[in-house]
Formats: sequence, C-alpha cells, structure tokens
Amino acid sequence: MQILMRLGVMSLCFLITCSAWGLRCGNDLVMLGDVAGRVTHICGKPESVNTFEEKRIVSNRVVVISQGERWTYNFGPQDFLYVLTFVDGKLTAMDTDGYGY
Repeated sequence: MQILMRLGVMSLCFLITCSAWGLRCGNDLVMLGDVAGRVTHICGKPESVNTFEEKRIVSNRVVVISQGERWTYNFGPQDFLYVLTFVDGKLTAMDTDGYGY
C-alpha cells in the first residue's frame, strides 16, 4: 500500500513539473533553449513583443549587455496568457500572467 501511495505522489509531482518544462502549441512543444524562429514557427506571432536590455557586471567591471524580448501569447479566455522571455534570441523563461481574453 505504501509503495502505491509513493508511486501516486511521484506521478503527481511529475505531472505538475512537466507543464513547467514547455508550452504546447498544437501538437508541438516549445521548450527553454529554443530559438525565437522555432517558437514563431510552432506558435505563430505573439500578441505583443516588448524589448529590454540586461546589463550585468562581471569580474573586473566588464559590462555585458544582452538584448532581450518578452513575447505575450493570448490563447483566449479559457487559457492563460503566456509570457516568453528571450535573451540573445534564445528562450530563457516561460511564465503565465492570468487568463487570456
């Protein structure tokens, strides 16, 4: 009985974390590390795009500037708004921002 309970808990944890690994668009999955062109091919054009610059100081005061974009996808009121963050053309973060409209 304890083994079945542990397997059930492990399965539930796996299902919860799977959604954090990627965004499903149709039959394909977008995952961290994908390039912007692949994401556009799979999910289409985003609802909005916001650009930003990230400045980081590395040892010896070297400033590294990265170019980034935050893409927002709106899949309607029955799904979440998805915010994808790209730095230097690669997908680095995926977040949700409430329900779509």
